[in-house]
Amino acid sequence: MSVTTYRVTVQWGDCDPAGIVYYPNFFNYFDQASWNLFAQVGMTLSAMQARGAIGIPLVDAQASFKVPCRFGDGLEIESWVSEWKERTFKVRHVVRKDGREHLHGYELRTWGLRHPDDPLRLKAAPVPDDVRQALDALRQSA
Repeated sequence: MSVTTYRVTVQWGDCDPAGIVYYPNFFNYFDQASWNLFAQVGMTLSAMQARGAIGIPLVDAQASFKVPCRFGDGLEIESWVSEWKERTFKVRHVVRKDGREHLHGYELRTWGLRHPDDPLRLKAAPVPDDVRQALDALRQSA
């Protein structure tokens, strides 16, 4: 189920010498798509910071590759929150070119706060209910 679609045109600098997207760049695309997803419900970084959060830090990421993506490809990344836990959530991503799935993956993230005892550390916190409800409503309207 698609919730938001983030579009990327593969640049030469995203590719290895064979002109195929170098795999770590997909995690950069996933990151951009996640921030786009949150922006769709008004949760830009500045909006998160206004609520005391430092952002949505990454805890884990995974991708399964099916078909190579190449320089110049126009990619569509469909993203949605597929799972909520107490202090983490999973953002699923499906990357397509011309409607054909080329890879899929996920990011496990948290709503990050500054640790109260050490401002250099992070503390995972539950996503605020209104943000969670807005993301769920976005998914249901897709």
